[in-house]
Amino acid sequence: MSEMDERIEEEHRLKRHNTYLWGALLAVIAIAAAVTMYFYDAGRKAQLALENQYNRAFDEVVDYVRDINVSLNKGLIASSSSQLAKLSSELYMQSSEASSNLGQLPLWHVQLENTSKFLSQVADYTYMLSQKSIQNTEITDEEYATMQSLSSYANKLYENLSSMQSDLFEGKLDFARLQKEGNEYLNNGKEPELNPMENVEKEFQDYPTLIYDGPFSEHMEKLQSVYLDGKAEISQQEAQEKVQSFLDGYQVEEIAFTGQNDGTIPTYSFSVQLTDCNISLDISRAGGQVVWMLCDRNVDKTNISFEEATKRASEFLESRGYMNMKQSYYETRDNIATINYAYTQDEIIMYPDLIKVKVSMDTGEILGFESKGYLMSHQDLRTLPAAAVSTEEARAKINSRLTINRQAMAVIPTDSMEEVLCYEFIGNTEGQNFIIYINAVTGEEEKILLLLESEEGILTM
Repeated sequence: MSEMDERIEEEHRLKRHNTYLWGALLAVIAIAAAVTMYFYDAGRKAQLALENQYNRAFDEVVDYVRDINVSLNKGLIASSSSQLAKLSSELYMQSSEASSNLGQLPLWHVQLENTSKFLSQVADYTYMLSQKSIQNTEITDEEYATMQSLSSYANKLYENLSSMQSDLFEGKLDFARLQKEGNEYLNNGKEPELNPMENVEKEFQDYPTLIYDGPFSEHMEKLQSVYLDGKAEISQQEAQEKVQSFLDGYQVEEIAFTGQNDGTIPTYSFSVQLTDCNISLDISRAGGQVVWMLCDRNVDKTNISFEEATKRASEFLESRGYMNMKQSYYETRDNIATINYAYTQDEIIMYPDLIKVKVSMDTGEILGFESKGYLMSHQDLRTLPAAAVSTEEARAKINSRLTINRQAMAVIPTDSMEEVLCYEFIGNTEGQNFIIYINAVTGEEEKILLLLESEEGILTM
C-alpha cells in the first residue's frame, strides 16, 4: 500500500472514529434530555397533584364554612333540646373539618389567629346552649343574640372565602406561589408579598372572645327496595320492550343493550339513539321499572316558562303511570328545569317517595327522569298512625321567633331510616325561610331545614 493510500485510509479511520464519537455524544445528549424530560414531567405531575390537593382542601373549607352558617341559622329557631344537640354535633364536625382543611393549605406564614379562634369557639358555644336546653334551662335573648352574631361572622367568612375561590378560578390566587413564599419566609425570614387571608382576618378583628338534590335523600341508601320487593324478574328482551314503551313519543332510531348493574337496585342498562341526542337508561330487573333516564342534548336557550315546564313534567309522570305526585322543590340551570315530585296519600306528602324530572326549557322535552327514591320507599297504601298531637299543639312547639306562613301534613324519613308522620310548618325569621317538622304522634321537633329560594329555584339544606 502506498503512502498516499495509507494517508487516505487513516483519514477514513479518523472520520469513522469521529462519527462514532458524535453518535455516542448525540446518544448521551438524547438520553440526558430524555432523563431531564422524565424528571421534569414527574416533577410537574407532582406539583400539579399538590396544587390539586390545595385546591380541594380550600374548596372543603368554603363548603364547611357555608354549612356552619346554615347550622347556626337553624339553631336560631330550634326549640327542642334534641335539635340543639344535633346541631351542636353538626357544628363541631363542620368546624373541625374546616380547621383541618385550612391547616392543609400553604398558609403557615399568614396570620390566621382570628379565623382559627372563630372556628374553634363556634362549636363550643352551641354545645353550651344545647346542654342548657337538655337541662330545661331557658336560653336567654342575649344568648340568641350571640348566636345571631356568630351567624353574621360565619356569613362574612363565607363571603370572603367565596371571593378567594373566585380569584382561584380566575388565576389571581396561586397556592403554588404561596407555598414558595412560605418556604422563603421560613428559610430566610423574607416577608411574603401575598396574604390572601388579610381581608378575612380584618373582618374578625372585632370578633369577641366567647364565653339539593332536595331534602330527605338519605333514605335512598337503604339496602332493599320496598316497592320492588317480591316482584318477578324480567328478561333482557322484556326490559328492552319497557324502554320502547317508556320512550313513547320520542324519535327512537336504535336501542342497544349495554350491560347489567348489580347495585342497590339490580338493572339492565341500555343506550338509545334518538334523532337529536343519545339517551342512557336503566331498567330494574325486578318489576321492570325505569330507575333513571338521561338525554345528553345541550339546551342553549329558554323558550317556555317554568309553569309550562312543570305542566310538561306532571303530564309525563301521569302518562307513565305515576299518579298523585306533588311538586316540591326545583332548580333551573343551563336552561333545564329539575323538578322534584313526592307522592301524596290522602293529601299527606310522602317525602320518601321522590321522583326527579328534568325538562328542557327550549322545547319542553323531558331530558331526565330518576325514580330511585320512589322505588326504594313507595307503598301503594301506607298504614299511618293517628295524630296524637293537634295542629295547635304542634304550632306551640315552634320557636316564637318563626313566623309561620303555611302548613301541611307529611311523612318524612328519619336518620335511622324509619318513617314518621309530621306536621310541616313553613315560616321565616330574620329574612331566612325555614321548614320545621313536628312529630304528629310524640310532638317532638324532628327536623329543621333551611329553605333557599332564588330565581334559579327552591332548594333545602
